[in-house]
Amino acid sequence: MVEIEFPHFSFKLEYLDERAECTREYILTFYTERNEIEIYDVRNHRVFLRKTELHNLTLEQLLPGGKFFLNGRTYIITDFANEFTKNQLCARTQQVTTVIKPGFTQFFGEAFDKIFSSGLKVDLLKFGALTRSGAAALIKAETGNEPGPNDISYLADKPVAMFRIVGLNAIHKWKSILGPWNIDVARQKFPESLRGKYAKSQLENFACESDLGDSLFESVKFEPSKGGSASLLIIKPHVILKGLSGKIIQDLAKGPLKIVGATIQTMDVAEAEEFFEPYRGVLQEYSGILTDMTSGPS
Repeated sequence: MVEIEFPHFSFKLEYLDERAECTREYILTFYTERNEIEIYDVRNHRVFLRKTELHNLTLEQLLPGGKFFLNGRTYIITDFANEFTKNQLCARTQQVTTVIKPGFTQFFGEAFDKIFSSGLKVDLLKFGALTRSGAAALIKAETGNEPGPNDISYLADKPVAMFRIVGLNAIHKWKSILGPWNIDVARQKFPESLRGKYAKSQLENFACESDLGDSLFESVKFEPSKGGSASLLIIKPHVILKGLSGKIIQDLAKGPLKIVGATIQTMDVAEAEEFFEPYRGVLQEYSGILTDMTSGPS
């Protein structure tokens, strides 16, 4: 097979047109030679956006299930548009779901920083206390065995961070960041790994991981962590794109505040307008805030 030096990849898109009360379908093509994109209108059989470099998309962002904001619209990536794109990107892209265990969540900012520094991204996140059934589902996914009462007691009703890592060679890279399962080996041979630095025992070994992905997120149930008065912090999309969210979380962990819940989501225009309604007509930067908040995950 001849390798194409500058391949182009195509993706199916959907856009919810609220005014017309319909969903419009498009094909986005990403040209790797100059990082140009082109969008084709499926229904009207014509080019909707001519080939352009004026965008902030990267190939790593273009995965089925993802969203992005472009020229005032929020698009959903529904699938690969052809077998070439699917075969090429599926072979390169992996995902792994991991859970930072109780007693180690103060270090999840450091874990995020290492993940982003490795060229990976986090596209799903839950932070809270596991229910007992959620703890049992997680242990079974990790070990393949029915959990014992001590294992469930260790994980249940305590804050954990559960997230999905996506990217090129994600499984190998995350295992290198996390360190070996055997904590003695981790401490002796990989002292800078997360287990080498922080693991306490084979049970309290910082984190567990699984390749079950979406099904694991659906089966593991959470309750909000109990806290007193709380405030909301939003890490904006441009900060996440720069890979700085881990450093922000690390700085929070050093202070008197603690994180009691977290998630990742991408706002559409209507959601952003509703959320930032108090700033309409007050801040000159209002339009810029909406553009930023709908440009990617926050």
